[in-house]
Amino acid sequence: MPTVFEDSFGVQISSDCFDKLASGTIITSGKRAIVGFKGKRWSFSVLKANPKKGLVIIINNNSMEMRGTININYGLKMSKEFHLQRYDPDYNYDDDNVFELTGLGVYDLIEVDVTFTDYNHTYCSSKLTFTNLITDSKHYPTDIKFVVGNESIDVHRFIMSMISPVFYDKLRDKKVDHIEITVADFEAVKTAIDYCYDGNYRCLLQDSAQILRFANAYRIQPIMEKVEPIIESEMSGVGSDDFNPSYFGYFAESIWDVDKYKMKCARIYRDHAGDVGLAKSFADIDDDKLVDIVRMACSLKDEDVDPEMGFNCLDDDYRTDTLTIKDFLHFSDHFKTDAQFVIGDKVIDVHREMLCLISPVFQAAFAHDTKEARTGKIELVDFKVQTVKNVLDYIYGRRFDAYMTLPDYVGMLRFAEKYDIKLIINDIKPHLCKELAVTSFCTIAAYAWDFQETDLKAACVEFYEKNVSEMARNPEFGKLKSTTIVDIIRSASAAAEPSFPKESKTSIRQREFFEHLKAMQPKSPPEN
Repeated sequence: MPTVFEDSFGVQISSDCFDKLASGTIITSGKRAIVGFKGKRWSFSVLKANPKKGLVIIINNNSMEMRGTININYGLKMSKEFHLQRYDPDYNYDDDNVFELTGLGVYDLIEVDVTFTDYNHTYCSSKLTFTNLITDSKHYPTDIKFVVGNESIDVHRFIMSMISPVFYDKLRDKKVDHIEITVADFEAVKTAIDYCYDGNYRCLLQDSAQILRFANAYRIQPIMEKVEPIIESEMSGVGSDDFNPSYFGYFAESIWDVDKYKMKCARIYRDHAGDVGLAKSFADIDDDKLVDIVRMACSLKDEDVDPEMGFNCLDDDYRTDTLTIKDFLHFSDHFKTDAQFVIGDKVIDVHREMLCLISPVFQAAFAHDTKEARTGKIELVDFKVQTVKNVLDYIYGRRFDAYMTLPDYVGMLRFAEKYDIKLIINDIKPHLCKELAVTSFCTIAAYAWDFQETDLKAACVEFYEKNVSEMARNPEFGKLKSTTIVDIIRSASAAAEPSFPKESKTSIRQREFFEHLKAMQPKSPPEN
């Protein structure tokens, strides 16, 4: 379990001194050791952002979680809390730790009270793909088909509606059970759909062109952004020894429908007609596209031509970064939320189909004539708002705090247990045994007994047996449910009994004597 260290440090700064500083000037405190964390130190900096914004306090540490309070005493008497995870270059300090200078004293004390915690939790990744979601969602089968020629691909209506505004419009009619795809061949469409689901991309250059045409036709923006760099990188170096003119025709026909590449294809044909103009692949291009390429090329003037424009046409295998759910959500303005979680007076917007995908419990709630189905609202009474947000941030692939406290994770796990979200259960539960410690025991034990987790209960009993002295002084242990406390103690006692030394004859006689005395005592009369 993580070690915790608390510290407090301050620097004095006067209003005269601060006024003389140029914008962008940084004053940094001395470095202080973080006791309990070998070799780690911390400091903080005071940055003069600009005359209007005043100063920004930046806590300098790149490896640990930290939370605490920034105080300005004497003149301003201001205070702000902060909670930073590990170093993040995108963290916007101007939003959270800015102090307006409205009355800095002659010698104000800027003080930082901070608690450091070194968490190594990496249970959950924010790089979720749709495949991650559906792997544990056997209750949520595919429900439409993409038909490409004589072959078809089974897909989920919800996922296709999210990734493409064109699919969204076509699939709003619930009677539609298939879509015919004609802009690309079967292999290109299948590669693109697999890429949407599992996030992994690998294909040849000529296939990339068709995939880009498919993504462009259906406005699948994340694929376009991932594949376009491949196309761009290949439109150069046409005179190299590796140049293969036979590919240009396949490539040009595939991407001609993408407006931004029409001029580039025409330029390549104009400048390298001797290489590409007689190739069979170029002659076999669709009649209309072939004529369009030639006419555009012939209409170009010398000043329109980029002398460095070319095309590698190499028979290469290409890969791109993994596509995640977050990538698709970024371009899903067309796909509005249609359900809500209600926690007290707080409301969180969600997509009901996303809830149905991750949870058979939510699916059942929305599938029948229920209050939830009619109103789109699900009331949650057993969970904190932050727990629900953590679950949704994880499921939606949003920025997920992978360094939360153990109770935060167990809170997510309890939510997942109640609503049968297998993805979260399978991600978090296997790690709990490794986290057993005196400080974490009660959180883990409460979960284990509440949900009758046999293996985890056994691990808790074993830990209690080995650390019974420390647990007897742990105030949190006494707050567990009575049945849990009794079961832990009796199970640990039964496990430890064989290791006790054999009773001596004297001990046996003493025990038998006291048992005899107990048997001789008169029984109390029954109560009326």
